[in-house]
Amino acid sequence: MIRAGLRRPTFPSCRRTAAADPSASIVSGVCRSIKTLRHADEVATDDEIRAAARQFVRKVSGFTKPTAKHEAAFEGAVDEITFASQRLLVAIAANLPHHS
Repeated sequence: MIRAGLRRPTFPSCRRTAAADPSASIVSGVCRSIKTLRHADEVATDDEIRAAARQFVRKVSGFTKPTAKHEAAFEGAVDEITFASQRLLVAIAANLPHHS
């Protein structure tokens, strides 16, 4: 629910992509450019997980590169999301059937 006076954020790069290909990129107003990290036959690297976390924080914060004033908060959010993503992927992998 959006409170009075607040606008829903827009993502211009997603709108351009969606205009070119209406079936691409937008789900509930969020760009789907973050890489899927869970695959049946390969394990995501720590660098891939961190890159996805950084992309998420960029989308949420609106910063491509934070200013010096915001860098600590930005990097802290990247760290937290990286850790949460790693925990999630480990938990999912533990519950998947093992193929031999």
